[in-house]
Amino acid sequence: MKKRLKWIALALVLLGVVIYLFTSIGASKIATDLVQAYADPNLYENAIIKVNDNETVQTKLGIISPIEKMTIINGDVHYTNDNSTVQTTVKVIGSKGKGKMDIEANWKDDSWIYNKINIRLTDAANTKETIVIVP
Repeated sequence: MKKRLKWIALALVLLGVVIYLFTSIGASKIATDLVQAYADPNLYENAIIKVNDNETVQTKLGIISPIEKMTIINGDVHYTNDNSTVQTTVKVIGSKGKGKMDIEANWKDDSWIYNKINIRLTDAANTKETIVIVP
């Protein structure tokens, strides 16, 4: 019985430390931002439509596939201004290659207004290129 109590006490202490670290380093804000982006597919779907209308993107990457849910979780998302402004970066996969998409947008009148959409490319020779979709 005493051995069990020691393990339970140890587990509770470790759980407490994990919770403390999670909240003290701002990880809860990061997790909240990722969940919100995960739950709002329109942010990415509408951006992909704009990206796929760009001839340079079609030439370099081809048609960009819709963003998968796991891609959003692996990306970088920051909401500010009471969740009405977002900055995010996610990987994109086209029929000819891969890149990253940077988005800055504001929520207004029940839709996202895009201030910036860029596609960043890096080729095999580490040459970097940015295609500006929305300046």
